Amino acid sequence: MIRKKYTAPLVSLCIAVSLCAGQAQVTSDPPKGAILPNGRAIDPVGTWTPIAPMPFALAVSPDGKHLVAPSIGWPYIIDNPGSSSPRYRRFPEIKAENGSTILPSNDPHLRVSSTNDPNTQVHMGVAYSPHGSLLYDPTGDSGAVDIYDSKTWQHVGRIELDGKLNGKTYKESYAAVALLSPDGKTLYVLDQGNWRVVIVDLGTKQLIAGLPTGSNPLAMALSPDGSRLYVTNSGLFEYQMVPGVKLADPLHTGLHFAPFGYIFYRSFVSATASRRATTRS
Repeated sequence: MIRKKYTAPLVSLCIAVSLCAGQAQVTSDPPKGAILPNGRAIDPVGTWTPIAPMPFALAVSPDGKHLVAPSIGWPYIIDNPGSSSPRYRRFPEIKAENGSTILPSNDPHLRVSSTNDPNTQVHMGVAYSPHGSLLYDPTGDSGAVDIYDSKTWQHVGRIELDGKLNGKTYKESYAAVALLSPDGKTLYVLDQGNWRVVIVDLGTKQLIAGLPTGSNPLAMALSPDGSRLYVTNSGLFEYQMVPGVKLADPLHTGLHFAPFGYIFYRSFVSATASRRATTRS
């Protein structure tokens, strides 16, 4: 009899909890924080600015008034990112039937349902010119770098990576990341399709050199003085012929042991422990 008395209130409580949980999940407000894979919760210190999915990188204009975030489908532009109310917009902008510009809002449906412009392509990393007047945009699979006027966002130029360079013809380039030299005269473009860094003279818009990067290059970084370029990869996988090896007679001229080795360090301590020596073999 006691079990029957508490059955109805228990069912009512479950329904109430379910309804409350459902109401808490249905909201268009920006998230208050995020849960990391390790279970820790983080909250943004400043403003929360929603953009398109999968933002791969960020580029800040030299004056700090604009921020570009390459993402899936299009780059997002955030005006006054350090203010309490930044203005963000999609590039290219969405046009309404009457010709007016539709600005993205906190409504996720507006951003998801918008049709991409096939003429606008972006991949992992964009770069501003030193004065911030131009934006260099690697196009990914089409193997080029588009140049935009950062004031009007009009397309003003294009640099193709395919073609002959250093006596070799390159095809199917994949423009991933762009970096600019400190003086703004040289553009470094990571070509993930051909595992190389393409060096571009921005004065002539011509390709002047190509540097091998090793396998699967992912990202680049340029030293502040522009004297050294760093490229991350998954290995070099470059091999050279061992002196004396003949392809016609590999059995007798080739190596008879695995072509790798280790460096051993041996330490010796004198009997009185007054001296210690280390040898390398």
